[in-house]
Amino acid sequence: MHGAQCKLKESTKSLDPAEIREEVEKAEGFPAKLDHYAIMTTGKVSGTAQLAIQQINQRHRAAGLFTVELFTWDKITKLLRQYPEIEQQFYGGLRSEEVAEVKIKLEAIQSAVAIIAPAAVASAKTEIDALIDEARERIKPGEAQIAITLLHRVQRLKGGELNDWHRFRIYTNLGAANLIQGKGNEAAHSFLDAAPLRPDDELGVTNEVLAYHLLLQDQTTRDKAEAAAARFPNATRIRSLLIQSAKLETPYADLLADTPEHMRFDAEVASALARRAMMAGLIETGIEHAKAAVADKPKWAQAHLLLAQAHFARVVMAERTIKPLKAEEKEQQLTSASNAGGCGHRERGDG
Repeated sequence: MHGAQCKLKESTKSLDPAEIREEVEKAEGFPAKLDHYAIMTTGKVSGTAQLAIQQINQRHRAAGLFTVELFTWDKITKLLRQYPEIEQQFYGGLRSEEVAEVKIKLEAIQSAVAIIAPAAVASAKTEIDALIDEARERIKPGEAQIAITLLHRVQRLKGGELNDWHRFRIYTNLGAANLIQGKGNEAAHSFLDAAPLRPDDELGVTNEVLAYHLLLQDQTTRDKAEAAAARFPNATRIRSLLIQSAKLETPYADLLADTPEHMRFDAEVASALARRAMMAGLIETGIEHAKAAVADKPKWAQAHLLLAQAHFARVVMAERTIKPLKAEEKEQQLTSASNAGGCGHRERGDG
């Protein structure tokens, strides 16, 4: 049996690997046995999406499950060409390639309109939102302190005009800026100030859990993470924090079993699993998780650092397993080395 799922995307947007894994997981729960599953999208396909498909197919082959294929719009139009009566039914006198070309031109016109009439777009935002956006753009290495200064200026000059949404954004961005500077304590308190302003916001809830993690309050982190995971079961950062805050005696196997399969290839979740695997002495498993983190976020330095640490741990473990020589064995080797050295010296003298 063949199954398919359609994912409508703009032609310039790509399909996220996490979205692919989520759809595949849903298909795995289909009551009838599937042989092949196609994900059909109008968006472009990134290298990370293709890699996710390869990883899923490797896992499925080992488990005897269905194959997964990604259908781009080009592949869909080629398929339609094989069935003219269906193509005619949907597109009338236009060929599917012509429809795609019209769609691209319409998107270009929409973009042009957005550029020609920026005032109409800007009117949807308040002046305060624009000031917060200006600060947010500075939240990156080397400029985080500028972001903090700009956000404090908004608080000082616009304090009487701020609503809860503005305050939430300011505290959240202050937390992010402080975190980049390595000021975990300050970041945590900013996140905690933001949390009650948007109690049902996934970002606010996630950052509240992160705050307690930064403050090293393990029990509170666990409690908050468990409650947050129940509310937002597909939130990967919450899942990562739940793994990181688990009790040290919690077996790695239990943590893995509690982690949904479609989340295990997310960079943050894979990194958390890698650390717990290595803590349990499962170095090779840790390396595999670290590789998954790098594959999901190739530009994330932390993932590459973790992979390097995992390989280093493998070397250290290998050295520890080398059997030390007994005293008499050491003496025999030294004697042999001395005799060999002596013979060599005489040979050179004889010449």
